[in-house]
Amino acid sequence: MNSTYFNYWRSQKDGQWYFNYRGGNHERILQSEGYTSEHNCKYAIAAVQEISPYDSAYDRRQAINNQWYFRVVAGNNRVLAWSETYSSNAIMEHSINVVKLNAKFAPVLYKLEQHA
Repeated sequence: MNSTYFNYWRSQKDGQWYFNYRGGNHERILQSEGYTSEHNCKYAIAAVQEISPYDSAYDRRQAINNQWYFRVVAGNNRVLAWSETYSSNAIMEHSINVVKLNAKFAPVLYKLEQHA
């Protein structure tokens, strides 16, 4: 059973639409940039769902502080979402595998307001 899910909401602070993807433990795995419309936000979620099973969608990086993170990148090189930072490459790879195995069919839930 897939217990992961996407949340999306409109920020009362800036009026932008955002989404995140959460694991079965409710911890945030991915977050998005702000979108000007609900339609564009939902379109980006659908794009993440569509490409999530493919390893080529993941751009793995190491930050200046040696923390690891990844970005989900569309075929046109647009960054759709990025991860939290991780203390090791192995932990990052585990999170990528969670997304690969579950995001395609994860439910999309609307939230009235949430802080990114």
